[in-house]
Amino acid sequence: MNAFLAKVTKVKDDAERGTNRLKFIIQFTAKGVVEDATAYPASVTDQPEVGEEIMVFELETVFGFCYLYQKMKTEDNTRFRIGNSLVDIQPDCIDIACKNGNTISITSDGDLTVSTNGNLQLSIKGDADISVGGNCALSAASVEMPQTGTVAPTGTGPFCAITTCPYTGLPHTGYKLM
Repeated sequence: MNAFLAKVTKVKDDAERGTNRLKFIIQFTAKGVVEDATAYPASVTDQPEVGEEIMVFELETVFGFCYLYQKMKTEDNTRFRIGNSLVDIQPDCIDIACKNGNTISITSDGDLTVSTNGNLQLSIKGDADISVGGNCALSAASVEMPQTGTVAPTGTGPFCAITTCPYTGLPHTGYKLM
C-alpha cells in the first residue's frame, strides 16, 4: 500500500447520472504518480471540491490498483456533507445549508440567520421571553394574533386605530391583549 498527496480534478457522483445519492467518487491527479484516476472515499464525511488537496491510498488487488482518498482537515475549517446537506464549521461561524437553499448561519458575533424557501415553524412547549436590545422590524402580508380578548387601555401601543374614545376621551390604544 502506497500513500501520497494529490489534487482533485473532478467530482463524480450519482447526481450526474440522474439520482440524488452522493457517493463521493472523485477523479484526482498526483503529479509524477498518476493522472486522472478515480478514487473512492475511505470515510464518508465530506466530498472535496475541485483543486483541493487529498491524501490518496493506493491498494493493489488481483484486479489491479484501487484508490481510496481521505480529505485533508484544515486547521481552521471543518466541513462535512450529510446527504445533500453541508455543515461548515469555521472559527467565526457555523453554516448549515441544504440543497434546496435553506440555510442557518451562526456567527461568533452572536448573529443567527435562518433563511428558508418554505415555511418556518417555531414551537415552544414552555414560556417564551423575547427581549430585543435594538430595533425590531416585522414585515408580513398580514399578522394574526389568535388570542381573543380586549386591549388594556394603556395609552400607548398598536392595538387600536382610534387613540382616544371620541365620547369619553379615555385612551383606546394598548400593548397588552387580555
